[in-house]
Amino acid sequence: MKKPTRLLLMIFCLFFIFAGWKNQLNGGVNFTRYTIDSNYRAFFITAYDLDKDGDPDVISGRHQLAWYRNDGNANFTKKVLGNFSRLFSVFPVDLDKDGDIDLLTADITETTIRWYRNKGNTTFEEIHLIDDVHRAESVAAADFDHDGDLDIAVVTCETELVFWCENTGNFNYETRHILETDFYRGHKVAVVDFNGDGWMDITGVCAARPFCWWKNLGNKQFQKRNIIGSGGLGFGIDDITKDGATDIIHCDHGGGIVTLLTNNGSGSFSQKTLSTGEKWPSWATVGDVNGDGMDDFVLVNGGRRDGPMGDLVYFENKGGSNFDRYLIPDSEMNVPFMADLADLDGDGDLDVVSGYEYDYKLYWWKNGGGGGVTETVSTPNTPTGSSSGTEGSNLQYSTGGSVSNLGHNVEYRFNWDDGNYSSWGSATNDHTFQNAGTYQVRAQARCTSHTSITSGWSGSKSVTITGVTETVSTPQRPSGPSSGMEDQTLSYSTTGSTSNLGHSVEYQFYWGDGNQSGWGSSSQSHIFTNEGTYQVRARARCKTHTNIVSDYSNSRTVTIIAETVSSPSAPTGPSSGVVGQTLSYTAEGAESNVGHELHHQFAWGNGQQSSWDSKTQQYSYSSVGAYDIRARARCAAHPNVVSGYSSVKTVIISPNQYEISGDVTYYSNQAPIQNVNINVLNGASTDVSTDENGSYEFTVTAGDNINVTPSKIKGEDIGGQDITVYDAVLVARYYYQVVELDSGQQIAADADQNGTISLYDAVLIARFAIGLENMDLSHVSEWLFSPEKRTYQNINSNQTDQDFVGCIIGNVHGGWFAPEPMDKKAIVSHEYTNFYPVRVGEKEILIRLQTETNQNVLSAEIEIIYESDDLKFSKFEKTELTKDFEAVINDQPGRLRMGLYSAMPINNDGNFIDIVFDIRDMEKQSTKIELKKFLINDVINNQATAEVNLTNENIQITQFALSQNYPNPFNAGTKIRFEMPEKEHVVLNIYNELGQLVKKLVNEIKDPGRHEVLWNGLNDNGEKESSGIKLYKIIYKDKIEVRKMILLN
Repeated sequence: MKKPTRLLLMIFCLFFIFAGWKNQLNGGVNFTRYTIDSNYRAFFITAYDLDKDGDPDVISGRHQLAWYRNDGNANFTKKVLGNFSRLFSVFPVDLDKDGDIDLLTADITETTIRWYRNKGNTTFEEIHLIDDVHRAESVAAADFDHDGDLDIAVVTCETELVFWCENTGNFNYETRHILETDFYRGHKVAVVDFNGDGWMDITGVCAARPFCWWKNLGNKQFQKRNIIGSGGLGFGIDDITKDGATDIIHCDHGGGIVTLLTNNGSGSFSQKTLSTGEKWPSWATVGDVNGDGMDDFVLVNGGRRDGPMGDLVYFENKGGSNFDRYLIPDSEMNVPFMADLADLDGDGDLDVVSGYEYDYKLYWWKNGGGGGVTETVSTPNTPTGSSSGTEGSNLQYSTGGSVSNLGHNVEYRFNWDDGNYSSWGSATNDHTFQNAGTYQVRAQARCTSHTSITSGWSGSKSVTITGVTETVSTPQRPSGPSSGMEDQTLSYSTTGSTSNLGHSVEYQFYWGDGNQSGWGSSSQSHIFTNEGTYQVRARARCKTHTNIVSDYSNSRTVTIIAETVSSPSAPTGPSSGVVGQTLSYTAEGAESNVGHELHHQFAWGNGQQSSWDSKTQQYSYSSVGAYDIRARARCAAHPNVVSGYSSVKTVIISPNQYEISGDVTYYSNQAPIQNVNINVLNGASTDVSTDENGSYEFTVTAGDNINVTPSKIKGEDIGGQDITVYDAVLVARYYYQVVELDSGQQIAADADQNGTISLYDAVLIARFAIGLENMDLSHVSEWLFSPEKRTYQNINSNQTDQDFVGCIIGNVHGGWFAPEPMDKKAIVSHEYTNFYPVRVGEKEILIRLQTETNQNVLSAEIEIIYESDDLKFSKFEKTELTKDFEAVINDQPGRLRMGLYSAMPINNDGNFIDIVFDIRDMEKQSTKIELKKFLINDVINNQATAEVNLTNENIQITQFALSQNYPNPFNAGTKIRFEMPEKEHVVLNIYNELGQLVKKLVNEIKDPGRHEVLWNGLNDNGEKESSGIKLYKIIYKDKIEVRKMILLN
């Protein structure tokens, strides 16, 4: 060959090599790069028609939010809308629904989501919409709660949150709903209805957690669902497969993988890897780039600042979720982040806009339309192989010679001309012709990348198949058990049959009972339902030609025996119980001779039977008696196979409830006590009350453990004469061993319930009798019952006469009756004729009460009613008759109550006590005083009323007198009063009960008149004296007087 010809051939080859390389770069589209801004750090990039002129504009951001306004011919005018530190996200949306597109922004260094409100006429108002959002990296908006307002979804990077801010009206976004708190290095959020239910869902991607979406359940509730196990940086969404559901192009940034996630319409996704080994893919934007009606996408490979460089890749959709990959020319950039598709020049094709921040560039790539090469696959060679064969023989054929004009791999299939085709695969394939005849074998090829690109059919290879008579050999005698039980599953096997043509065979068994198996495997099972002897045989046939059948094999003899069930043993369980109690019984010992499961039935001895069930069953008897329980069994599989009854188990049934009853009466007179609370504790706590006859009754369950406890409220059903000063007298007389008290009286007398009876008990009772408040240790007016409680263990009979005796602490005399009927002991009352209150001294009124002969006075209760505005109680003074009496006092404005008592009675007449009042109103002429009560012992009550003259009378002291101390008993201190007619030396000392000196109070000369000395309860050492009876003694001239008082500490 001459050199010029050789050179021309080389050039021609290089041209085709170059043409093929260019096609791999561009695919079916030519791209040409143009510059929008050569001095701008382009990071976030999107295209949107902000000014509504019909031309998509470019919005970009990093340190500025820039709007590149498109004039329709891809000529752009830049307008800066705001300044930022690191703007990461811009979301175009008509937030205020005024028809103009606004912008939501997120700066990763700020804590604010900004709203650039489009006011029309190319002007925007900057509004800081949401505060306290730390490192927000992406925002999106949608009406998540269907209230007509747009809510905002946010993903943050450092705080790892995904949440949405609810628009509660007037653009108030303070209400936040957290979706995720562990979204590590979150990058992008998007809103889309993935499952087509009309509610906008949320999807997001982060660096190191699975790619996921949050299904909107309505009512402001979301449910997280994972899409793919890997994270990423960005993704693209659209209905790529054109099935009405939104699909996803996922960018695995660190793994270099691009995946198509196909949505099945309900939010579940299937995965298909489209590309591996990409250079840090960060973004995908989806659209029909080549105008063929199918969605393509442009991938942004971000690369790294220190290499490799990033670039843009065009993935062309070839149908069937298959894509060709093409590098967009002049797209190598230093860490591009985003790209978008839009018809920037108005020629009807989608152009590409992208850029990168480190070299301060913003570009667009014009879509020049076609320029690619249509792929074809050449027709393969005529198949080579056998020209003849016999039915059932395996023949092999080969082809080849097909190529793709784009150099793609190809695969082959064969048409066997007998109605069958081979699968797509290699150029060599085998086939078995089942019937005689002449067949034309042909081959076809297709592209493995684009399976819709197929070749024509090759020339045919003629094959003649001759027929062969097929036979199937007789199988071996079946193997398996030679005996069994009725309804037992038995398995049998055979083998040994072959087709002379090598075809597969299948088997059938004849069971000898009139039944046969279906055609199938060489091992099959059968259930014989009746006893007897059976001959089991087998035969085989060709699976291809089912009319080719072998003879039956020799037979296997099988003997089937009948099933029996043995009787169970006598039931085991309790021998006794109560009516209504659930009793459990078990029947053991029954067996099926063929090992079948058994059911049991119990006859309960009262004409009732249980259902057929487990061997342990429960029953509850409704009446008392003795019952014989029996059991029997039957086969669960064959209910007609039933055993005989077992021997009996006898159970004795007793009543299930018993009655407890009794009376509650008073200790001294057996009077019935009504309204006593009877507490019944038998696991649960219930209460009953005694009736007007003091009776109670209740029922309990047999076998219960029971505590019965009576109680009555303190002070309930206690009248004014039930606890008197006379009761205190009885205590004192018992203390001094003057009288005896029975056991009930001793309980009533122990007022402080310390187990001993003392004068202190008398004081507590006397204080109560005159209306003084109970002291801490006092139990006066409490009810006690004997016994305190009654206890019953495993009760098994009625309990009657379960009586209690009641006692009121303080009611020592025992004269208590219930309030109704009013049968209490009457108190004799008569007018006291010696009631003459008189004025003494300048400011005092004296009331002197007297007793008569033979009244046997042990106690007295005094109650005086007076005008508190006119008088004030001053003191009381014992007389010679009452000097040994103890006294307690309850002084209230307008009402004075006193009690006096002694262990020894007085029978003489004379002055009993002097009571002194101070006059408060010196201008008043008179006042009224009522002696409401002067009760002697507990039988005689004196009453009187007097009008007292309050005019001034000059009354001289004519004799020495010592008054009873007041108050008495006392705690903090008491006053001792005396009066003397002449100036004289006076000695006043305090002694204990043993006569030992405690305190020197007075030892000096005193003027005539009335004197009052205070004792604070301290001895001469300044120490506090102990509680008990104290004595005070006064010496005046040759006169000595001693009186008792009680100190309470």
